[in-house]
Amino acid sequence: MLLNRNTSIFLVKKFSALFKFHLKFSLHCVINFASLGIKLSLLLRLSLVDTIGFKIFIDSPKLAYCKTFCYIIEMKKILKKILLFFVFWGVFAAGILPVFCSELWSELTQKGRMEYIDSCLEKMESIKIPSISKTLLEDEFGLSTNRDPNYKIHSQGVTNIKGANAIKTFTTYQPQGYYITGSQSRRFDVQVGYVINKDNYKLEFNKNGSLQSVTVKSEKTSEGVYFEQIYSKNLNLKSTVYYDNPYQVVFDNNKEVEKIFEYGKAYNIRGKQIK
Repeated sequence: MLLNRNTSIFLVKKFSALFKFHLKFSLHCVINFASLGIKLSLLLRLSLVDTIGFKIFIDSPKLAYCKTFCYIIEMKKILKKILLFFVFWGVFAAGILPVFCSELWSELTQKGRMEYIDSCLEKMESIKIPSISKTLLEDEFGLSTNRDPNYKIHSQGVTNIKGANAIKTFTTYQPQGYYITGSQSRRFDVQVGYVINKDNYKLEFNKNGSLQSVTVKSEKTSEGVYFEQIYSKNLNLKSTVYYDNPYQVVFDNNKEVEKIFEYGKAYNIRGKQIK
């Protein structure tokens, strides 16, 4: 997707300069590689015959073998650099160049936007996603109710659940007013709860151990596309978020589009930016 016209021009110039530098470096490596190949060929030819008549080139067979070995090592190093050059720019062409060849969400026609949304819904039908139930929460996380019996431990970022990890969650708090010096008051990170992650499940709790939401992540396709379903504490579907870089499409529980995120900016289904 195009970021904007000025940014695109700037990035193209930067990548063009970078490409020219790598290209010159690669050509230099190719020339050195060819030069070493000629020297190696000559040494191998001389080492296979009586070297007495070739003292103008080398002093002894041992010296020929030594130089041959050194040339082979050097050629391997140069060949590795050349291969890295093509790998780097191959990945660049496959992953970055399409960004400059497509339109922004706001620049698409309404028909194009609707076709994309329909393709998202179709793809989600073909992607597998784990199921969620009260039984699963009890078996996998030890939750017989919406209250975590081990919240005192989990709120410290520690868990005994096999294959899971607990992470503290924070929010930033800034007291109102100013210091005597006139500078703004400091910001503080205040813990508001914690999350427990295990496999494709993420459980979010407040600091008192009350379950707030459950997020289930689908499998990821070969193109890197996946989606997440977000449930309430009673396991009622609240929303679905479809991830397809650079898009994040947010659907409600009826699979209606709420908003589309593109490069951190939110848009509605008609391409208008929203807050």
